[in-house]
Amino acid sequence: MTKIKNIVEFFKESSEALHKLQNIQKQSGFELLKLIQECKTRWNSAFKMMERIVKLKEPVLSTLAITNNSLNCISDDEWEIISSACTFLQVFDDVTTEMSSENTYFKNLESNGIQSQLIILDPRFKKYGFSSDDRFETYKSQLSGSLLSRQLDPLKWWSSRKQLYSRLYETVKRRRCVPVTSVLSERVFSKAGLVLNSKRTRLTTSNVEKIIFIQSNLEHNNCHGELLNESTRRITAQQQQL
Repeated sequence: MTKIKNIVEFFKESSEALHKLQNIQKQSGFELLKLIQECKTRWNSAFKMMERIVKLKEPVLSTLAITNNSLNCISDDEWEIISSACTFLQVFDDVTTEMSSENTYFKNLESNGIQSQLIILDPRFKKYGFSSDDRFETYKSQLSGSLLSRQLDPLKWWSSRKQLYSRLYETVKRRRCVPVTSVLSERVFSKAGLVLNSKRTRLTTSNVEKIIFIQSNLEHNNCHGELLNESTRRITAQQQQL
């Protein structure tokens, strides 16, 4: 891992070496890709770093031969180990990516009462998320309708029918407010670091919260970035006037 890190850091720090690497990729018919650097706060970054350098092995070695041959110290056996490790870690990367997504569902959750309620009350899945009919017999009236499209918001569906299914609606509010993972909150925390920086230290806590709220919700609803920028500028201008 140390040898790989040294190679990646070299290309990150040397624009000349990076330019030569890109030229060799083009000349050799490789897809134009960048090396990936490991990040301690990203769960799968070490795997991504190894996977990418294996994919770009030939262009990387060719570039190192003419720029910094001292870094060309990974043996053939070590390359085999790296390749085997990538194959082994791929399944963990797939699972982590699936669990980190905003709309994650798993099969056969009858053993967990809360999770089974969540899937039963999701109009996009209903009984099709289960291998047994026993746990949703009491919800037949709600389940009799057609499935909701995966692209639509199940919370809006429930909100429009809260008078019809008043008791189930209260259950939905209690169950679906629980996030599947902490990934979303961590993303919001990262965005805060981009909003409040050394050049924008006069923003109040209230305005920072508003900017982050607008940004997160605009991205969630696939709105245009121009509206976000305009809202951000308006809040910043109000703060400067104070």
